[in-house]
Amino acid sequence: MMSNADAEKTNPIAQLSIAVILQASNGPATLDLSGNLPFDIHLRVRRNRTGQPRPLTFQTSNSVFDIPYAFDKGLLELIDLESGVRLESGELVNAASEPDEDTFTTLPHCNYERRRSLFDYDHSFPAGIADRFQGVLVSGHRYRLQLKTLDLGIKWWIYGTNEYVHTDDTAPDAVLLSEPALLVASRFTHQDFLVVESLQAPPPVSISLSLSSNTIRLSGESPATLRIVITNQSTQAVMVKSSADQLTVSPTGSSRTEGNHHRITSSCPVFIHNFVINRLPSTEDLVPTRQICTLGAGFGRRQFTDLMPGVPLVREYILPQSSAGFWQRTGEGEYRIKLRPCSVWWCFGTVKEVFGDKKALKRLPNGPTLPLELASEDEVVFRMV
Repeated sequence: MMSNADAEKTNPIAQLSIAVILQASNGPATLDLSGNLPFDIHLRVRRNRTGQPRPLTFQTSNSVFDIPYAFDKGLLELIDLESGVRLESGELVNAASEPDEDTFTTLPHCNYERRRSLFDYDHSFPAGIADRFQGVLVSGHRYRLQLKTLDLGIKWWIYGTNEYVHTDDTAPDAVLLSEPALLVASRFTHQDFLVVESLQAPPPVSISLSLSSNTIRLSGESPATLRIVITNQSTQAVMVKSSADQLTVSPTGSSRTEGNHHRITSSCPVFIHNFVINRLPSTEDLVPTRQICTLGAGFGRRQFTDLMPGVPLVREYILPQSSAGFWQRTGEGEYRIKLRPCSVWWCFGTVKEVFGDKKALKRLPNGPTLPLELASEDEVVFRMV
């Protein structure tokens, strides 16, 4: 067994790792060959936790961040997961050419106290998947783009900012020598994606809002009714997912900003998180988005709602009783309510047709689905007294 001392002798080059991830622009990662849905995979990078507070600048040209170079030199590779065939770079891109001039990127110190999101990276390099692999990808196949080696191919880097980088035709090492450590990825990364011929566009749905009174008593006397009318304007019945997580092809991370509360189509009492509420003249949204715990396997019938063609689905929200605690906290004043735009999974058909006699489904039908947007331009203004 090799000791740590022996390992250091066989690997004398010091290494510094940085966080690198391959991430699709939408999820579940789906490439639509028709081009109706923009898609790409981005090579994203940021610093790891480190005691070095200075920024880090590195040369991106002729490295993994120089995408044509990365494919040509085998730093990135594409694999057809159906056949196991590895697509060689010669099939995808022309031989990489030397860039006209060197390019550089600066990474700030990684401050974990301020970094909130898993999707928060400092720089992103698009791989140009749709254009670069045009004519190679097969509909119905799954593919994997992966980082082949932890060595990122970075030739030069320093602690410092762009002001230290060479200008004109001066080589970087003529101004400042590179740090001796090898910049490497902290772990291997890959991104799988599915190729489809074309994703079906969602059906048109209209939503209107109306309020029975423009003056409402905070005490609850003479309550007002906010009436929400949802109409499927297509010629076919549509089943929508009204509760929990929405498994649609959407921009990466959008579900966290949109929330997974009961949608306005749900048979549950109307949820206040379906609205944007402003206390005028302010435009501040008084209702934050909400994530609900959704433990459990499968998809129960109660999560879904039928929208029949041309038949209005009416939901009512009673002010102030429906959210008495909220209105007691906000108090008297003039308010504006709008529907919070959000998306739902959908398919043509009814709950009875899709579920049959089953109480739950293990998986949703039809594969990747573009989101059906629940939105309205209507807004109502009222005074709480």
